[in-house]
Amino acid sequence: MKLAKTDAAKAALQQILTEDAKNAAGGNVLVSKSEAKALDPANRRAEQALRKEGGKGTRVRAEQIATRAAQDAGPVWDQINVRGANILSKAEVKAIGEADPALASVTQQAYLRARGLEDPAKAVRGFFETFDFNRMDTLPRGRRLDVRPGQGGRADVPAQVLAGFDHYYPAERADWASVSLHEGRVAGQSIYALAMTTDGDDGYLEVYKKDGTPLTSARLADRQLFSHDEFFGRARLTPTILSLHNARWDEGMSEAPERAAAGQVPMNWPGDVSLEGAKVHHDGFMLHHLELPEGLDLNDDQQQVLYAAVELLWDSTFRHRFDGNQPLDLGARGQGELRIGEFQRPDDGQNYLVADYRDVDDNSFVFYFQKAQDGLRLAIQQYDN
Repeated sequence: MKLAKTDAAKAALQQILTEDAKNAAGGNVLVSKSEAKALDPANRRAEQALRKEGGKGTRVRAEQIATRAAQDAGPVWDQINVRGANILSKAEVKAIGEADPALASVTQQAYLRARGLEDPAKAVRGFFETFDFNRMDTLPRGRRLDVRPGQGGRADVPAQVLAGFDHYYPAERADWASVSLHEGRVAGQSIYALAMTTDGDDGYLEVYKKDGTPLTSARLADRQLFSHDEFFGRARLTPTILSLHNARWDEGMSEAPERAAAGQVPMNWPGDVSLEGAKVHHDGFMLHHLELPEGLDLNDDQQQVLYAAVELLWDSTFRHRFDGNQPLDLGARGQGELRIGEFQRPDDGQNYLVADYRDVDDNSFVFYFQKAQDGLRLAIQQYDN
């Protein structure tokens, strides 16, 4: 991973401030008082200082504003960047933002540019790696939006963002979590940030572009980013979120005729995909990611069912079986066999996405999922011993 050299980050800072000031000027040399309202906080502060120093009627140029903002940032950077002034670290970026909130966004953007991480999703992921989710109010140019059902703030928010909020909001209604939507500007781009934090230690983040296009999502632990999602919305597949929809609990039948009558998958159901050889990685407390067998090709539905099933199994079974930080193996010679696929239940005639887990011990489950507009829903949990 490319490091952010301090000289490169300072050069990037000057470039970013200049771009911001010129954008505010709208192609002109001068920045008017009305145009100045659109400036980055660091540039806005410099613009106000220049007008105050120049007196009534002072006109300021875009390039003049950017130069002053960079000069004002220098002492703050130099006071915190003490590693021989050669490398700017992620921790130092966070410390600069804490020491001077007006520099938080532009410093993060300069850091990412110096590391060559200007891809929109990568830049946003990098920003939130050091963000304190206890302080959503510190999101650069941030503003909380009231998009609860029935509120007027929903009118101007893209449908995809509202669908995400509505997916998490039942947890706040149940009074065991806080769900909030914010708009802000991160790494040079306007975004929506949807965050949920629970009364426990877990939480979830989804970030969208202003047009509603998903950028990235992540899981949180103790109000800090724990793991970036392998695909957008993967955070919605954790037991905490899946529990919001009150899945039915069934007892698995042991005889084939009884299983068929109850609408359950046969004991020898082959599924569409077998996860033999997959590995479940964790940090000793939380599921981290899955390592899939080489050559395994999953479609989007299968991928979501797989992660949802393993999350549920981690919660009920796997978290009690690990040895140190060694990954857990799936398969007949590991923890158990996991098969996923589509299945039409004969009792209700509905199609389900199913994960069938045959445990090596006595903790087998079958999970029946259905697709909804806002993601996967757990409909039935079947305890299969």
